[in-house]
Amino acid sequence: QYGKSISPLLRFLPAQYDDAISRPRFRSVGSKPLPSPRLVSIVVHADVSHLHSRYTLMLMQFGQFLDHDITLTPVNKGVHNIILDCRACDSSQTVHPECW
Repeated sequence: QYGKSISPLLRFLPAQYDDAISRPRFRSVGSKPLPSPRLVSIVVHADVSHLHSRYTLMLMQFGQFLDHDITLTPVNKGVHNIILDCRACDSSQTVHPECW
């Protein structure tokens, strides 16, 4: 069920919103104000524009493609929690509906 349309993404921790629905948090657990996300981004990632002589933007794009295609790719499981074997593509009677 993970990765299907109209389904939530897998979370490592439960969501915590300021209004318990959708408003981003502005205060920490100890009620102190959280720093600006923009400020955190600027401090963590310096804006340096040095072109590399060997690696182009295409390398980054390929890495993004791999990451977004492979990361958390769901593994469908069948009866008794066994990973499906989708190699037998001979008919609709022997192939699980999750195999395509």
